[in-house]
Amino acid sequence: MDFLISRSALALAILAAGVSCKQQAKASSSNSGFLSHKSEGGSREPAALDFRPEEQFKTSAGRTLVMKFRSAQSELPKAKDQLLLFARCGSPETNGPERLERVKDSESWPDDCLEMYVFLLDGFRQIRLMQIVPNSESGDWYEQQDFLFGPEGKLRYWERYFGSFNPDEPTKSWHAFAWSDNGSAIDHATQFLDPEGRPWNGREPKAPPRPPLSLRTLLDQLKLTRPLQATKVNVPAKVIP
Repeated sequence: MDFLISRSALALAILAAGVSCKQQAKASSSNSGFLSHKSEGGSREPAALDFRPEEQFKTSAGRTLVMKFRSAQSELPKAKDQLLLFARCGSPETNGPERLERVKDSESWPDDCLEMYVFLLDGFRQIRLMQIVPNSESGDWYEQQDFLFGPEGKLRYWERYFGSFNPDEPTKSWHAFAWSDNGSAIDHATQFLDPEGRPWNGREPKAPPRPPLSLRTLLDQLKLTRPLQATKVNVPAKVIP
């Protein structure tokens, strides 16, 4: 599978109802993201350029962060040695212990994958870009979170997409936030679309909880710090306030 990147779906996705991560990866189409999201009855995958936060952002600093985010996206197809994939695995039915696995490539996701993680590293093996995609076993929804980090693991830009077939909520929902280097929020953008791609006229969905502004805090919460350090990733040593 080619590592193909679109503006709105950059690294991973959940594909069809009731299929494994491995099967989902095989079903990826070439005109969307790193992996794409397709199912009968339509696609919850965000189409390219459906969401343009820079048109809502009020500050030049926020718009610059969007451009940096897209620049990092564009490097994914050629990243290779600077790309790390991990999967959280387990069986929700048995409530057994979960495990974290290093994944060789985008066609090697474990069958019992619960959540997928992608990391893009810089030349110093620091994390520049991170993506999180949980596995939708029902196929009724799709979620993807993208994180752009600055020096010392400070979160600078976060974009969250949620797609749903629930008629009581938007078919496609986006939230995007940008922060300054000192952790101050500088911009926020949202967009909600109905099944026809028109602005959603129903009740606005509840805003998702914002992520921690520290990469180390996020990795600790996900229990990813030690697995990444084992691969010689330069994880920030201290939690940044």
